[in-house]
Amino acid sequence: MVSPIRRCPLPNDRKGQAVESVELRAEISGVVIDIVGEQGACVDEGEPVLMMEAMKMEIPVMAPCAGRIVEIRVAKGTVVPEGHVLAILAPT
Repeated sequence: MVSPIRRCPLPNDRKGQAVESVELRAEISGVVIDIVGEQGACVDEGEPVLMMEAMKMEIPVMAPCAGRIVEIRVAKGTVVPEGHVLAILAPT
């Protein structure tokens, strides 16, 4: 199953500017059932940040790249629509 995240941008965007943050977005509507990471924590690429449930399936939301969790914008039990920003990462 594909992780419900947006692709990790390159260290620089197309104009050569440094990427300052990466948004983890919900790829499907669902409920946040667990928050694995915490604000300020460092994560490796592919490490789970939180877990969602959709259509009776548990879906891990993985870090698309190594970085630091800048902000978690949801709480356990939050119902989120597709495309909702779940967390912000600062790539390292």
